[in-house]
Amino acid sequence: MATDVEIREVAREVLLRLAIDKTPHVETPRTAKGDELLVRGSCGIDLVVFDLAGTTIRDDDATVLECFLGAAREANIRADRGEMNAWMGAAKKQVFQHFSRRMGGDEATIEERAAKGYAAFQRNLEERYRTGPVEPLPGVERCFERLKACGIRVAASTGFYRRVVDILFSRLGWDRGIIDACVTSDEVPRGRPAPFMIFSAMTKLGIESVARVAKVGDTPFDLHEGRNAGVGLNVGVLSGSHDALSLGREAHAFLLASAAELPELLNREHLLPR
Repeated sequence: MATDVEIREVAREVLLRLAIDKTPHVETPRTAKGDELLVRGSCGIDLVVFDLAGTTIRDDDATVLECFLGAAREANIRADRGEMNAWMGAAKKQVFQHFSRRMGGDEATIEERAAKGYAAFQRNLEERYRTGPVEPLPGVERCFERLKACGIRVAASTGFYRRVVDILFSRLGWDRGIIDACVTSDEVPRGRPAPFMIFSAMTKLGIESVARVAKVGDTPFDLHEGRNAGVGLNVGVLSGSHDALSLGREAHAFLLASAAELPELLNREHLLPR
């Protein structure tokens, strides 16, 4: 009989294989109630894992995308706006590695170019978030409060690294407990579309069943992450970098105008904890 350690190792290998694809998954467009990933069961939701920029934090001026494009220019990495936008939601270092590798060259050149781009991105993004406006999207903080009042835990997962999240949470006042847990892409074996950030949030908060987890995000990478994790409810929001057509290609249960609409959705679909 396999030991617990052996079982965990097999599970880890399976999850790593799920994350092999480095590009956004594209499927046949589906309706707002997609036929592949609807609400799994009717046992209620115990944890909601939200994305940050574009989902819960304003990104009206495309701050993240502009920092990507500026850093790519500094590092002489070729990528146009549409190509870069398709990678929103992914681990930021992974984005520069992808586009640098696409340009070719030996491994040392690829890594040097990617590292230069990522360093420029970090510098530009941190400066923007330290000195520029940082605001929650309308209704999001009330959404957090309403979920927690119903006994639902609130977590964040993000393609950002920890230093940026610390800046954002300090400026928003979210470092004082409004969010129960936050996992960044540099704290797990691999960022989106791999499911490790969701699993890490579950572990931190003692959630045992992924069927009782909802994932909410504004990018195809968010929805792909939720699908790979097997969440009970996979929800896209139209407040960020992608429209309904783009998000509709990913397996999802619902597309909402804003994450602030989630409490009403859970109530309407009888998904509040029991």
